[in-house]
Amino acid sequence: MPSVSKLSIMNIKGEQLITQQINQSKTQVDISSLPEGIYFVRLNSDKKISMGKFIILAP
Repeated sequence: MPSVSKLSIMNIKGEQLITQQINQSKTQVDISSLPEGIYFVRLNSDKKISMGKFIILAP
């Protein structure tokens, strides 16, 4: 049985904007509603927390 992880996307202020349960090795998250800016993604699993950063630029 795959472990369940929680994916969170936060803005630069630390406000949580998107939260999604992850139970597969690959998943898609719809970020099309987010305005341009800097965001952080955090993945909490049973044994570790992974963090990342991404930037949305204006088209």
